[in-house]
Amino acid sequence: MNNKIVVPIIICLILLLSGATDAQVFGTKVKMEDQDFGFPLTTPGATGFPFQNAVYIAYWDIGATPGLYDNEDVVYLQLGSVPGGFAKIVRANNIRLTGWGNYTPGSKVRAVDHDIGQQVVPSFFPLVMAFPTAVTGFAYMDVGGVTPGYDLGDPIYLKISIPQLPPWTTGPNDIRITPMGNFPAGSKISNNDPDTNRPLMPFTNPAPPNGGPIIPNQLGIGSMAQIAFFNANGNTLPANLASPTNPIYDYPDYVYLDIPPLNVVSVNDVRLWG
Repeated sequence: MNNKIVVPIIICLILLLSGATDAQVFGTKVKMEDQDFGFPLTTPGATGFPFQNAVYIAYWDIGATPGLYDNEDVVYLQLGSVPGGFAKIVRANNIRLTGWGNYTPGSKVRAVDHDIGQQVVPSFFPLVMAFPTAVTGFAYMDVGGVTPGYDLGDPIYLKISIPQLPPWTTGPNDIRITPMGNFPAGSKISNNDPDTNRPLMPFTNPAPPNGGPIIPNQLGIGSMAQIAFFNANGNTLPANLASPTNPIYDYPDYVYLDIPPLNVVSVNDVRLWG
């Protein structure tokens, strides 16, 4: 495609998203009439140099119980261009899945933010070697619709509270990725909340413990979801055999929990931007 055509198209897409309604924010689900419906998505992966790191969940341990994940710790979705290896600090363009200070869930970390560079824990339970399936993951509560399976009415959670073999149930400090009742997206479950101790259905088979990727580019057996982004500014690395287009994830891009059909913004995908 002619570069003179590509640039105006990208600008139009950015203007569409920047003009999205207030309802299209972190934790909302895509509907067919939404402005971002049909936009192309891609997954970050090690497809060039500098490469796009795989997706990790990590937390900044600032709570009242050092060394253990608790209700005050800040949780991040880590993805983007990094020098490689496990990302053990808060980096630019990481996404806050919980709020901290004036930063809201879904906000991206910038170089000037107060949490940039803070040490994070890339695995919630690095010592639980006897339970290889007891790891973090995205899951839904099957409460909506008339048939079993994920649909528009089902709330989504990040399961992180305690080591647990599937089937999972919600527990204290699990994170609501979508709103549930009066509880907003990005809030953590407390002991007496009505959605605690409720059954969850994982979107993916659990990933390896000790900081392994949570949704690594559909590599997990039985995966039915992925983390993907819309390349809003069109930045790319040189093409290679692994990725002919090789888009770069950076600050202007929009991140989604991408539910089948994959690689396109479609109904019931979840916005992870705020």
